[in-house]
Amino acid sequence: MNEHAHLTASAAVKAQRVGYWDQMLRRYPLASPVGLGLQISGTLAGNGVVAWLVITGRMTPFELVLLVAIEALLLIGIAWLQKRSAPPEAIEPDGMTRKDRLTTLGFMLFWLAGVYSFVFLGFVPSGAEILGALRDPIGFFAASTIKWPLLITLVLALIDALQDHRHFRRHGGMFFSTPGLQGAARALTLILGGIPFAVPFFAVVIGLKLGVERLHGWLTRGVASPSWKAFITTLMGGALLGLVLGGVALAEHIDRALTSGVAWWALCYGAAKFVSELFIACLPLIATKAKAEGEATSKAATGATRTRKPRLPS
Repeated sequence: MNEHAHLTASAAVKAQRVGYWDQMLRRYPLASPVGLGLQISGTLAGNGVVAWLVITGRMTPFELVLLVAIEALLLIGIAWLQKRSAPPEAIEPDGMTRKDRLTTLGFMLFWLAGVYSFVFLGFVPSGAEILGALRDPIGFFAASTIKWPLLITLVLALIDALQDHRHFRRHGGMFFSTPGLQGAARALTLILGGIPFAVPFFAVVIGLKLGVERLHGWLTRGVASPSWKAFITTLMGGALLGLVLGGVALAEHIDRALTSGVAWWALCYGAAKFVSELFIACLPLIATKAKAEGEATSKAATGATRTRKPRLPS
């Protein structure tokens, strides 16, 4: 009997998650690959501008980190105001108590202080610039170029917030804050971006893993002849080797080109920022796949519950 109840509860949880992804798809529909491509292109363009500012010396590594930190605070603040105006039942609970939040916040502050102290004292020495910003913050912001990306972020966040509330008024259901998701991406950049090569490395590994899984699924479905499968496998192996060798050559080329310019760390940090924001841009694709997998798992669990007969008490 307990096993039957456990299966029923498990199926209910899976159905709840399917409902969550369905609500997300209503807010962020995957209309077409073109629409997704436009979102990714917008993310690439925005980060390309920031990368251009860094590479040309118009934005220092310290200003880059400061930009991401202010964007995170700004976006999370807008999301907090949004959720204050939404009904409590429309907000998905995170299951964290006040003590849990304070503990998490304390650990994050400790982590950020340690990582960026190491970065700004070792990788990209910026002590004089930081002291100058603390002595005259108004003059620092007046002379800095980060005010323009911040202005763009604020305008886009206000537009997203209006669209969030318009969608919620029309459709109801669960409330999603787009600025909140964007703020989470910036926070992820702050936490992981300080570690050199961490986010780019994870992105490459995950991309290769997904590519290998899709290739393996295609090869095992039996839609191609054995000779064609062998050819594709060999071709992909050669492409992977070429990708690795090309990446090494590109790294050496960039290293030589930037010997007297932008630090490697700043490039990796910019890549971390792009990857984190790209994850948010790809939410419709992620939600579509997660919903399909959740529905399949939920149907399997429901079928198992119906076919399993409860045991008679002895």
